[in-house]
Amino acid sequence: MVASRFLFGLAQAGLVPNQAQALQSWIPDSGRGLASSVLVVAMSGGAIASLALTGLLMTHFHWRTIFMAYGLATFAWAALFWLCYRNSPVGKRSLDDDSSVNELLPAPRLQRNLPLSLLLLNCSVWGLSLQALFKTAGYNFLVTFLPTYLEYAHGVSAEQTGALASWSLLAVMGGSLLGGILLDLGAAAPSVRARWLPRQAPLSHQCSAPRRIPWQ
Repeated sequence: MVASRFLFGLAQAGLVPNQAQALQSWIPDSGRGLASSVLVVAMSGGAIASLALTGLLMTHFHWRTIFMAYGLATFAWAALFWLCYRNSPVGKRSLDDDSSVNELLPAPRLQRNLPLSLLLLNCSVWGLSLQALFKTAGYNFLVTFLPTYLEYAHGVSAEQTGALASWSLLAVMGGSLLGGILLDLGAAAPSVRARWLPRQAPLSHQCSAPRRIPWQ
């Protein structure tokens, strides 16, 4: 199990940089905060749907069968993405008349042989790495272990664990969407104080956490 989780982590290593490159290629700078938050909302929405669906399917199918079905759906989605996605909107016929395409900056030239010391001494890299460490640990708990914890530690039925675990992900969706909107508003604001506001957006999801605990 540990080895499989390690391999999953390796496979996801390109998720964030590829996502950032896609947003840079397709989304104008003025809307990238909201676009990034929409991607997070979509990820959490998929997790919520899978939690609820898995709870229902577990009453009729073995977990291995469900696991294989999800894997097949992943291959189908990957094939659809490969057929539909383009690295740049330039030249895509359906966007030829869209004036917002002109707002996109040309893709920057990649710098080869980037010194490792430049990354290790960069405060932004350390900040992103530390927040990703704690964020990923908490998110993985919500997605993978929380249903099991509710079932075995508090006696919640398998049908209810998925629905209960989804509440925390709903908070992630609301906080992320609000944070993306504030980020775009703050980036467009002329004052330093206004640009400081979006940095506090990650705290917003705490305000929407459910207060009622079902096993009390």
